[in-house]
Amino acid sequence: MTGTLRLVLLALGVVLGDVALGLILHGAALAVAYSATLVIAGAVAWRVPRDPGNGELLLATTLCGQALLAAGHALGVAPPDLALDGSEGAAAVLAAHAVASGAVCAGRLVAPRREGWSAALDALALAALAYLTAVLLDGAWVAAAWAALAALILPFARRDHVAAGGAVGLLALAVCHVLAFEMPPVALVDGLDDVLGAVLAVGALAAAAIALGLARIVDPSTLLRADVAPPAETEGVGTAAPRSRSAGHGVRSLRAPLVGLAGLAALYRVASFLALGLVLLGGAFLWQRARPPQPG
Repeated sequence: MTGTLRLVLLALGVVLGDVALGLILHGAALAVAYSATLVIAGAVAWRVPRDPGNGELLLATTLCGQALLAAGHALGVAPPDLALDGSEGAAAVLAAHAVASGAVCAGRLVAPRREGWSAALDALALAALAYLTAVLLDGAWVAAAWAALAALILPFARRDHVAAGGAVGLLALAVCHVLAFEMPPVALVDGLDDVLGAVLAVGALAAAAIALGLARIVDPSTLLRADVAPPAETEGVGTAAPRSRSAGHGVRSLRAPLVGLAGLAALYRVASFLALGLVLLGGAFLWQRARPPQPG
C-alpha cells in the first residue's frame, strides 16, 4: 500500500468518525469528541513522515478541517451572544476548554515534523483560551484576565513568534475592552460608572504593558518582513541594461508585498494570520457588547 493511499484511508476514517459522532452526540459532548479526534489526527501527523507530494496536502487538509470543525461546533455551543450576556453554563465552558486543550495536544504532537502546523494549532489554542476567558468572566475582569494571559505567555514569546504575536494581540484586546467599556472617552465628560472596575482593568493593563516592554521577546513585526532577492545580473546586456534594470526595480517594488508574504516560512505566515484573527475577534467582541438590544 502506497503512502498516499494510506493517508486517503486515514482521512476517510476521520471523516466517517466525525459523521458517526455527529449522529450519536450533541452539545458540549460533541465538541469534546471533535477535539479528541483532532488529537488523533495530530498523532497520525506525528507518525507519518513528511511527503512532498499530494499526501502532505491531504494530511494538512484533514488536520485543518478537524480543527475548524471542533472550533465551529464549540462556537455553536457557546455563541458570542450567550458568552457576552452572562448566561453561559457548564456546557459552554466545557466546549471552549476542550478546543483549547485539543489544539495544544495536537500541536505538541505535530511539532517535531511539521513546525508550521504546530504554530497554527498553537494559534487556535490561544484564540480558544481568550474566548474561554470571555465566557467565564465579565466586566473589568475580562480585560484584567487578558492582560494577565499576555504576561503569562511572555516566557514563551522570547523564542516563539506565535507566543509573541499572541501576547501583543491579548494586550490589544484588553486595551480595546478598557476603552470601550471600563474607561470610554465619554467618561471624561460623564464620569466612570464603575471606578473600582476601571482601576482593576487599567492596573492590570499597565502591569502587562510594562512586562511586555521589558521582556526580550521575538519582534512580532518580523512576521511581515521578508527580503526579496534581486534577480541575477546578466553579462553582456549592452546599452539596454540601465532601462531594464530600472524597470525591474519598479516591478519588484510592486511585487514586494505579495512575494514577501509568499516567501515567509509557514510559521511566520500562520502567526501573521493569528494577528489578523485576533483583530477580527476583538472587533466582533466589541460589536456584540456595543450593539443595541434587539426588540422582543
